[in-house]
Amino acid sequence: MTDTSTAALVAASGGVGAFLGASLTTYFNIRTQDRTHRREQLLRDAEVLGPIREYLEILINPERLAVNAPADDQEAKAFYERLISRRDLHLAAMNVMASGHPDANVRAVAKEFANELFNAGHSAGWVLRDPLPVGRLRDAAIQDHQNALELLDELHHLSTAYGDK
Repeated sequence: MTDTSTAALVAASGGVGAFLGASLTTYFNIRTQDRTHRREQLLRDAEVLGPIREYLEILINPERLAVNAPADDQEAKAFYERLISRRDLHLAAMNVMASGHPDANVRAVAKEFANELFNAGHSAGWVLRDPLPVGRLRDAAIQDHQNALELLDELHHLSTAYGDK
């Protein structure tokens, strides 16, 4: 082998090494950025879903509402208006998630969940107006609440799966 051939081989090897090194570095940088983006999205999702879980499990839970319903009609109406106001804030956040989340599955479930959240908030008013332990309206409110909780759990699962990729 001549000096020129050796120099050419060394130069080619160096070029291939530099190309592979740059390619691997670029790949790992992109992968790290993607993971960072997904983790940030997971945090944004948690900021939306956490308060909604509190709203569903504590504030508009039909069993709790029936026990804690204000006896005075004016108080019950004012309380219901506060619940609806809060529901509308949560609906706005869900509509943002349903229209802008990077994962198509999360968008689809968020859209469906927004409908169930509306229904659960609306039927909470039935329990406030009629806190009797039995009845068709109470049963419907419990079913609406259960549907919303199930979809919230599914949405949480999908969001977490997206964030952990």
